[in-house]
Amino acid sequence: MKCGISVTIILLSLFGIASSCKSKKPCDKSETVKVQPVPVHAVVIDSSFVSKESGITVDSLTISGNILNVYLKYGGGCTQHDIDLVWNKVAMKSLPPQLPLGFRHDAHGDACKKLVTEMRPFDLTPLKSSGYKKMTLNIQNASIVYTPQ
Repeated sequence: MKCGISVTIILLSLFGIASSCKSKKPCDKSETVKVQPVPVHAVVIDSSFVSKESGITVDSLTISGNILNVYLKYGGGCTQHDIDLVWNKVAMKSLPPQLPLGFRHDAHGDACKKLVTEMRPFDLTPLKSSGYKKMTLNIQNASIVYTPQ
């Protein structure tokens, strides 16, 4: 009899725990949200651009042809964010030359705290005007070698 009561108590406890996990609660920083893909935007060349903290973290970079795929994270999740990749025409002397790029980020007042993870594609064709046949693109803590096609 004691065994049957113990099993019943354990099962009721497990049911209570399982059902409490399904409760709706406000989102917090630990939640991850994926958003719809965005169109490809060209890298912006703006000699007056000064890179500053954008709230964006770069996970990784890949290149396919002239398209740079930036895998990134940022806080938000309630509205679509406008994110431009900008080069201010500065190049570090090295072989190949290193071009520091930064983000211009407009969150449109999005105060949500979900962690948005997405891939943003950028067309690197405007960088052909730099005249370099090969260049290293530095974006935050990530870098990748780009040979214009």
